Amino acid sequence: MYKKIILLIILIVSSNIYSQTFDEKYTIYIDTIKIENENIVFLRVPDKKIKSPAKNYVISLQTCLGRIQNDIKNGKTINSFDSHYFKTNSNSINYKDKNWKLEFYENEFKAYENIIANKNKKNYNQFLKDISKKEELPKEDIRYVNIGELTIYSDTTNEAEDIGHLPTHCAIKVIKDLDNGYSQILACSFKNGYVKTKYLVKDRSLITIESEFKVIEHNFCFVIFPDNDEMYYNGYISEKFRTYYLGPKGGCYYVTRTGSKVYVDRNVCN
Repeated sequence: MYKKIILLIILIVSSNIYSQTFDEKYTIYIDTIKIENENIVFLRVPDKKIKSPAKNYVISLQTCLGRIQNDIKNGKTINSFDSHYFKTNSNSINYKDKNWKLEFYENEFKAYENIIANKNKKNYNQFLKDISKKEELPKEDIRYVNIGELTIYSDTTNEAEDIGHLPTHCAIKVIKDLDNGYSQILACSFKNGYVKTKYLVKDRSLITIESEFKVIEHNFCFVIFPDNDEMYYNGYISEKFRTYYLGPKGGCYYVTRTGSKVYVDRNVCN
C-alpha cells in the first residue's frame, strides 16, 4: 500500500517538474523564418530531445509542418493531405500530452494559411485590375470570330502555313485589314498572323455561329473546353484529335458531342 502511495507521489512530482521545466526546454528550439514579408515563428524540437508520451506524434507533426513550410516558401499552397495530417497529429498530442505546447504549431499553421489568403487576395485584386484594363480594349480594333474554327495563317500566299486556330466568340486584336480579304492580327507571343476578314465581326451580338466552347476574353484568346481541357491560349491550339467532313457543297465541318455541325474554314479539309 505504502509503495503505491510513494509511486503516486513520484508521478505527481514528476508531472509538475515536467510542466514547470517544459518552457525552459523548448524555448531554445524556437526559430523564425521570413516568408512573403511575414516573420513566422516555429518550434522544432530535435527528436532525441523530445520527452513526452506523445513523442511519435510530435515528430510526425513537426515533419508535416516542415513540408508545409517548404511548400509555402516555393509558392505552393497547403495540400489537403498535410492539412488533415496536421489536425490528426495535433489531436493525438493533445490527448496524450496536455503539457506539450501545441500553440506554437497551431500559430505557425495559421500563419501559413494567412500567407495563402493574402496571396489569393492580391491575385484577386490584380484580376480586378486586369478586368478594368480589358474594358478599355474596345477602344482598339477588337473583333470576334464568327466561324466554328478560324484558321491563322503565316501569310496570305497560297503557300501560307496553318499556324493555329481560333474558336467561335474568340476576341482578337486586328492590326489592319488588307485588300486581299485578309486581316492581320496579333497572334501568339506577339507574332503576327493572318485570318480571313469575312469571318470577323465587330460586335459579339453579331455572331451567328453556335459554339461548344466557354470563352474568357482578354487581349488574346483563352478557351476552356466543356471537359475543362485548356486547349487554346493566345490564339494557338493544342492539337486534339478531331475528324473533319467535307459537305456536298464544299463546306468543311466537324460534329460536336451533341451532334451539331460546326463549320470551319474550307482549307482545313484540304
